[in-house]
Amino acid sequence: MSSLRRKGKDGTDGQMQAISAAFSTILIIYSHHIFSTQRQSTPAAQLQALPQQQKTTSSTMESDEEMWALPYYHGLLPREEIEDLLTRDGDFLVRKSEENPGERVFVLSVNASGQVSHVIFRHQRGMLAVDFNNERGYRTIRRFVEAHLKAGDTINSEGFVVLRHGVGRKSWELAHSTITRSESELGRGAFGVVRRGKFTDPKTKRTVHVAIKEVSQTCTKEQVKEFMNEARIMRQLDHKNVIKFYGVAAGQEPLMIVMEVATEGNLTDYLKTKRRGARSKLFMCLGAAAGLDHIHQKGIIHCSVAARNCLYSDSIVKIADFGFAHKGARKTMEVSRPVPIRWLAPETISDHYFTPKSDTWSFGVLCWEIFNDGAVPFRGIESPVVGEMVLAGERLQFPVDAPPVFIDFIVENVWNDNHSLRHSMGAVFDWLDRRVNHMNE
Repeated sequence: MSSLRRKGKDGTDGQMQAISAAFSTILIIYSHHIFSTQRQSTPAAQLQALPQQQKTTSSTMESDEEMWALPYYHGLLPREEIEDLLTRDGDFLVRKSEENPGERVFVLSVNASGQVSHVIFRHQRGMLAVDFNNERGYRTIRRFVEAHLKAGDTINSEGFVVLRHGVGRKSWELAHSTITRSESELGRGAFGVVRRGKFTDPKTKRTVHVAIKEVSQTCTKEQVKEFMNEARIMRQLDHKNVIKFYGVAAGQEPLMIVMEVATEGNLTDYLKTKRRGARSKLFMCLGAAAGLDHIHQKGIIHCSVAARNCLYSDSIVKIADFGFAHKGARKTMEVSRPVPIRWLAPETISDHYFTPKSDTWSFGVLCWEIFNDGAVPFRGIESPVVGEMVLAGERLQFPVDAPPVFIDFIVENVWNDNHSLRHSMGAVFDWLDRRVNHMNE
């Protein structure tokens, strides 16, 4: 096969059949003010679920805008974000969640003696409370909070849990009023759509052109969690070769991630329409390596490195699309979710896990895409066969305009079957940084 390179000894037909059988199993499945009182709080264990007869629909008289005016309101911020915010006894905030599919409820999250609990505001006879055994309730969440802060009394009937400090929003929690969306779409996926737009920084009053990734209005609790995980990953990153994150708008729906807009758009599309020389392509590879090295230094695995998930802006490659990214040293592949076999490392194909070293392998495929002007890896070959070929030692063949020393480095150190011998992205970047200027176009 002219577009492929075989590494190591050929396997027997029996070995290939075994690989095919093992591989087939994975193919059927692929983000104010401080108030105080002198009383002591009781453990969060005393904030138990309310009696079943009190579980009526949560409601409030406040509009989305009035809720956002509450400095301790955090919109659809999921509980995974909460514990880092509620650090002191009596710290609290209010947010919106989903108790049952399609049913939005308001939740009070509070730190009681070091434990964070989450209780739903219930609605009875036009009044709100978290425990109607404790009180008659209030017309609005604002009145509920103000009354308990002033009195310093308990919010529940069993034990003594008080509200002390309303925790305000972070700078990355954006108001919808600061964002202007256009009808111009940059992309669309299962989550929703990416649009062009503008963001006005409330502090500097500076307005910038941005890309806005928004979830559909009907997103589920799990989709909110995934979307906010992407925002949480992005806000940890700050590098010229990683797409810039401005913030997330979670005060109302639709949920939106606001980020830098790339002048040239998707890298794959750019490569297909703008022919570049080998030297320019090497600098693209160098930029992508720098971005991935930064991501790995933050303890994050991208898990989906490919040209389609990179952007190109002002001659700079920027790593983007953190929808599958993971904070940690290892991520188990979800067998129920489709995965891009053509970019996967052998250990990901066979054992279903991602590490920084599997990102290194995918980076090698990204380099191949760059030198092949955005072509599809293993074009014309079915994904099941691609997986078998990679496990059997087949490798993509670089075009003749790629420097031989670069090709050898990728094949031996980036596409090494043994992930423990495969280079880290830091080592890949260092190697490229020392040599790119000396490689002839």
